[in-house]
Amino acid sequence: MEQLFWYSFLGAERVMRVPITRRGSKWELFGARNPTLAADGDAEAAREAVTRLRAFREAYRAALMRWRAGERDVVHAAGCEPPPPS
Repeated sequence: MEQLFWYSFLGAERVMRVPITRRGSKWELFGARNPTLAADGDAEAAREAVTRLRAFREAYRAALMRWRAGERDVVHAAGCEPPPPS
């Protein structure tokens, strides 16, 4: 069988034989950037994005607090779903 990818795939049986003390071989920089927003150097777009993100998070937080308090007909922030029933 021809290997189609540059990486190998162990499969379920082989992965169960790997010691739990073995570490992955891929090195990644700790704390590398994983940005929430990208504005490509446009300061105005960055400010607008930050403002909208803060407003979304505040609306989400307020709705979640009301939902946790027992109010089940809360309107959540646009673009998100209410938490699953507990």
